[in-house]
Amino acid sequence: MKEIDWEKKIEERLIDLLGEAGLPLKDTRRQALSRNAPDILIRATNPEGKEYSLLVEVKSNGEPRMARMAFQQLRESLKNRPETYGIFGAPYITEDTGELCQKEGIGYIDAAGNCSLSFGSTFIQVKGNPNPFKNEKKLKSLFSPKASRVLRVMLSNPGKRWYVRDLAQEADVSLGQTSNVKKRLLDYEFIIEEKKEFKLAQREKLLQRWVDNYSYAKSSPANFYSLQSPREFETSFARYCRPQNLSYAFTLFSGAARIAPFVRYNRVFVYAPKFPPNAQEELRLKPVRTGANVTILTPYDEGLLYGLQSINDEEVVCDIQLYLDLKSFGGRGDEAAEMILEKRLKPKW
Repeated sequence: MKEIDWEKKIEERLIDLLGEAGLPLKDTRRQALSRNAPDILIRATNPEGKEYSLLVEVKSNGEPRMARMAFQQLRESLKNRPETYGIFGAPYITEDTGELCQKEGIGYIDAAGNCSLSFGSTFIQVKGNPNPFKNEKKLKSLFSPKASRVLRVMLSNPGKRWYVRDLAQEADVSLGQTSNVKKRLLDYEFIIEEKKEFKLAQREKLLQRWVDNYSYAKSSPANFYSLQSPREFETSFARYCRPQNLSYAFTLFSGAARIAPFVRYNRVFVYAPKFPPNAQEELRLKPVRTGANVTILTPYDEGLLYGLQSINDEEVVCDIQLYLDLKSFGGRGDEAAEMILEKRLKPKW
């Protein structure tokens, strides 16, 4: 849908809200101002008889970067205009963008009916209406396998400034894919750009969005039972892989226990892209449907093994991957994940 179509929806929604609040309208116009002025002008009278002009700048999406563009346009229009109130309008406005509007002293309204308007003695706020125009394709594209490689590299090197070409090479992703990820990150203000260099700006918020779109179960699990204790089996597994140059990486509690020795666990979790058929016999593993104490995961993308860390000569996934896996596991995984966040990730940020 084009911005001009959203303008009509936003105008209708705003008029309805003002009517419900008992504010008489004197005039409503769309595109009646100068070329660079806001899209909608509504004149309303409050219960005390005071007239206010409401200027609305409408964008086709409610992402933070679009909101900031609207703020700039509204500020220009609000100069030397007493009793005038600026409002940002979009199809749907998230809580993050809503908070940004409030910090800037700008009202907001979306086509779903959510709003926060405060002028004179009038205060109207509606929250919680779901997004009827939901299209998460742009956000979800940030967490596709190839795009996730870019995120994993950036979050593992949080202070580094990047050029697209260098980041693409490090993440083993095409220039085009990396450029698209960069654009999405800019839209959501997860990065800041200076000239052609860019770096992360909202590391924890980006990581939490990734958690919401991630599950360790995307990687194919094979469940086994071993007579060895978890630690004994992990040692045997590492010894088996090393001379054959087989890549592997411990994750979940197997990884967390190597970073925080107090973590207790009774089940092994390990990524192994290539697990030979004869390995089961050599490692004395019995395939089981229930009661597994060993889970070998075939990673859904090789990017999961980026930035492996060697601890006591055994391979563990990078801290970002470990955090993602633990959070998606839930239960005791949440507690271990928070330890990773506080003790390992935040100090680097």
